[in-house]
Amino acid sequence: MLRKEHIRKYFFSKTASAIKHLEKFNKKAEPDELHHFRVDIKKLKAVLILVKSHHANGHLLKLFKPINQVFKKAGDIRTIDVNLDLISGFPDVKKNFVAKLQKQRKEKAKKFGNATKRNSEVLNDCCKKISESLFDIDERYIHRKFRKHTHKAAVSFSRNQGDMEELHNNRKKIKMLIYTYEHFPDTISKKLNINKRYLTKVQSTIGDFHDRALARDILAVARYKNTRDFQQIAIDMEKKQRSIEKLTKDFEKKVNLKYN
Repeated sequence: MLRKEHIRKYFFSKTASAIKHLEKFNKKAEPDELHHFRVDIKKLKAVLILVKSHHANGHLLKLFKPINQVFKKAGDIRTIDVNLDLISGFPDVKKNFVAKLQKQRKEKAKKFGNATKRNSEVLNDCCKKISESLFDIDERYIHRKFRKHTHKAAVSFSRNQGDMEELHNNRKKIKMLIYTYEHFPDTISKKLNINKRYLTKVQSTIGDFHDRALARDILAVARYKNTRDFQQIAIDMEKKQRSIEKLTKDFEKKVNLKYN
């Protein structure tokens, strides 16, 4: 049984961590702090998606909506950070394009930083409301949900190789499995005994493929003219796609989900 006390403790811990990263970002606006904040929120939401499907917890995602709004605002800044990082490998990109992104980033970061106190209050308030509304969850239910998500990803991998949106969605499913698995007590994680290392490799490989696609798109927007670089990105994407196809073959079997 996954006890509500365990979920509650996890929620307070991750909320405190997220607020800490918000406060640090407000001081120096470092990209890493924003990234860690978003990862904490993703971990909270992953667990919430698992527990909300249980009939007793079906209302919980509604309570999470205010946090989602903060997460999306942070995401706007994170997108610029990723774009700046990607184009840093292409020094011939027009300086005025980079300067435009940097200006947008500075403005959004300042506005987001100024809202740190309010956003922290939102996180604390939502965490409190959610923690007061939790119920215990049977282990068999958890196993069924893991089996369902694993099967859906396996079917998608077999049918939609190369589809960017499907790959992105599958990566989110895999991250949800990893994040929820990490938070389980040993009594549950040992029974499920999934191949976490394999799942991590799959999501990381998809992430590399996605980054190359983003680099291609942002360079196109920047009207970057070096065709050799575009050609190299295309070659790298083909290699990554083949790696994903090979890696995700027999996905369900490789995940090795059990219930002992």
